[in-house]
Amino acid sequence: MKFYWIIVLALMLFLNACKKKDESLQKRGCIDINSPFYDSTAEDDDGSCLYIYAVEMEITDFPSKDANGSNWDVVPGTTKPDLLLTLKKEDSSTTNFTSSVLNNSSVADDNIWTTPEPILMLNEGWEWELWDDDVDANDLMAQGSFNPIIEYGQESILLTSNDEKTKLTLSFILSEKEE
Repeated sequence: MKFYWIIVLALMLFLNACKKKDESLQKRGCIDINSPFYDSTAEDDDGSCLYIYAVEMEITDFPSKDANGSNWDVVPGTTKPDLLLTLKKEDSSTTNFTSSVLNNSSVADDNIWTTPEPILMLNEGWEWELWDDDVDANDLMAQGSFNPIIEYGQESILLTSNDEKTKLTLSFILSEKEE
């Protein structure tokens, strides 16, 4: 009987050692697809996930005239657009960011907006629109869509409008996800 218990104990120790060895062989990494550091081969989260938070947006290029060849503004004496930028998740009616208006802007100007709070950019579709904010009505100047995880760069994401005439640089910080 004593021999039986020795075999059972040895078998339990062997199986436990195998289990620990298997756990140590699991690849560790970021396992959250909402992080640009996601590792599809990782099996165990090692705490390395960081997330994109948009903090600044800059229009670096836009057409000087509308599609008809006319000046953007209809206010007498002005020919430059009053830039307004919006950012939202695709298929959402809620805008995540609406900029202040930059009056009489040109491409040579610093057309930069800072977000009041960092905007968490998850692995999903986003849309941006640039408007000429007129007194009577807003004219859509440019629009585009993107996925921040797919477009991820080192400190910013350079986006081009659907018509390829307007460029938006989205600057961000990387941080842990706030719960």
